[in-house]
Amino acid sequence: MAVLKEVKVLFSNVVNVDDFSAKYQVVVSLTEDQAADAEAAGLKVKTKEYDGKTQYQVTFKSKFRPRIVGANPSKDYDLGGAELGRGSQVSIQYKFREWSAPGKKAGTSHDLVAVQVL
Repeated sequence: MAVLKEVKVLFSNVVNVDDFSAKYQVVVSLTEDQAADAEAAGLKVKTKEYDGKTQYQVTFKSKFRPRIVGANPSKDYDLGGAELGRGSQVSIQYKFREWSAPGKKAGTSHDLVAVQVL
């Protein structure tokens, strides 16, 4: 499994399933250097304009609730029912998964495994 280190949360649904995607998910913001490294690692980085600046984003999703840990990764972190706040600094553990669908093209996705709150 791979890890994307020290990124900022833009949006999260890691405690409850997202209504739109029907999955647990977290969207993170990356620096330009992190975005280049993430793309080189095979992640799908989206570019958006926000307040006149270019923002690099990666979305991680999973059908299964991700593990949430704090500074000590051997101990689970209790969010108390709340979601991760916008701007929270985290590291994301993810894994790649190959997929194919009848009548559609095949591809690779990156699934959310765990979030470390820094």
